[in-house]
Amino acid sequence: MMPQQSKVFCLVATCGQGEFPGNCKDFWKSLQDKSLPEDFLANTEFTVFGLGDSSYVYFNEAAKCFHQRFSELGAKCVLDMGLGDDKDEDRYESVWNEWLPELWNTLGTAPPAAELLPPSYKVDLDTTGTSAGDLQKVIVPPGAKLVPMTKNVVLTPPDYPRDIRHYEFDLSGTGFSYNVGDCLGIYPHNDPEEVAQFLDEYGLAGDTLINLEDLQDRKEALAPVMTAQQLFTEVLDIFGKPPRRFYETLSIAAKDEAEAKEIEFLQSKEGKEKFQELLKETPHYADLMRQYPSTQLSLEYLLDHVPRIKPRLYSIASASEMHGDMLHLCIVADDWTTPSGKYRHGACTKYLKARSLDGTVDQLAGKMNAAGINWPDTHQFPCFMVALGTGIAPMRAMIQEREMARIRGEPVGEMALIFGARHKRTDYTYGDEFEEYHANGKGVLTFQSNAFSRDQKHKIYVQNRIEENPEIVYDYLWRKKGYFYLCGPAGNVPPAVRNAIVGAFVKAGGHSQEEADKMVTSMQIEGRYNIEAW
Repeated sequence: MMPQQSKVFCLVATCGQGEFPGNCKDFWKSLQDKSLPEDFLANTEFTVFGLGDSSYVYFNEAAKCFHQRFSELGAKCVLDMGLGDDKDEDRYESVWNEWLPELWNTLGTAPPAAELLPPSYKVDLDTTGTSAGDLQKVIVPPGAKLVPMTKNVVLTPPDYPRDIRHYEFDLSGTGFSYNVGDCLGIYPHNDPEEVAQFLDEYGLAGDTLINLEDLQDRKEALAPVMTAQQLFTEVLDIFGKPPRRFYETLSIAAKDEAEAKEIEFLQSKEGKEKFQELLKETPHYADLMRQYPSTQLSLEYLLDHVPRIKPRLYSIASASEMHGDMLHLCIVADDWTTPSGKYRHGACTKYLKARSLDGTVDQLAGKMNAAGINWPDTHQFPCFMVALGTGIAPMRAMIQEREMARIRGEPVGEMALIFGARHKRTDYTYGDEFEEYHANGKGVLTFQSNAFSRDQKHKIYVQNRIEENPEIVYDYLWRKKGYFYLCGPAGNVPPAVRNAIVGAFVKAGGHSQEEADKMVTSMQIEGRYNIEAW
């Protein structure tokens, strides 16, 4: 059938290290038929958009393979391949929203009609209180459970602007358990005062009961009865970052022609620069509705176009064998000031900071998420860990896990830790613990080095510490087939660290630059080179 198609648009994801999704393997296999002539698709025009993750070696490999094979069979590419990246700010949509208009232009096709679909919930507002009997005290998202937070401790000194905290949760009675590398997902609540202000502007009393009828028979529909305060505090991410499609929704809903044109301009090529300036102010859903008041969406449409609050994932900073049912987190407050001077804060870190203070124990909705890193099945392999700031959390769990194995008398491999932060006085999170594990060469931590970048005139970074110790790097990671871990903020650090590892292989192993680079790539493919960056 393919040769009869004049135009083919291929949208394909890449799974793991270059694997094809199950639903396209038969199609790919058919294209691999060696008997197909070189002009098999000579009358076909095509383009490909890939969904990938640049943290993997074979980024968008499936999309690239389809693109190459179509070309080999004589098809004409009419639009450069789009490479969506899960690591982009808006994930795949960052590239998709620029690529899609080009597709319409290339095809000479008008974009789909801009219209709002019928709402998927029927809403009935109850101000009499007759439906209050069905009201839940706390709305717990599907798959989540309430977990007691027993400790909230500030780790940074009071004169330091950054707020780093140690949190503890009691999992007993929840049925939750965890392993090294796992994450705890926490569902934050919006600030009640901010919600009250929004509801006042929206013209809805906070104690109004909202009765919902799901018109689409969802498996995980919203609770049938909520107060307006509950809906916007515990359920809808009204202060979250809107995707580009929400701007499209507002342009359709705008009753004022000038507002509609301004929003449409922001989405155009000509308005790209102004749109980027707007995004620097990190506007949320409520901000945009304030900025464009004629777009006032009905409650039915808000339910469809403002997503539910998603869990924020935090790497667990403890080993369950050492701490039993207690789970530890180490989190830095997420706050910033926009170019215009507005103070902003991350919803979850603000929520956490205000919980379980003065001896109280608050219940937070949470869920467990499996590890995104590979942890060896045996403790005998060396581990080389690089942590930046609160990226120390999973490293602390790894060290505790291996310390318990050492205490049991199991043979354990070497462990190296390089910790990077700005200042020792303010940022040396859990430093005393790690020095104890390293003390006198008898602890589980066989090598430790710190890179406090601003404690001296010249900057010292984690990659510099790697460069200073090539023999240890090469011995742990290559000779003894150890595992490498990097956790912390993204940016330029992961490539700089990788270059330092490659350099260590060259210096200590006598390999060429090309050989060393391939060796590190092989570690990535084998799951021995792990990066957790945000």
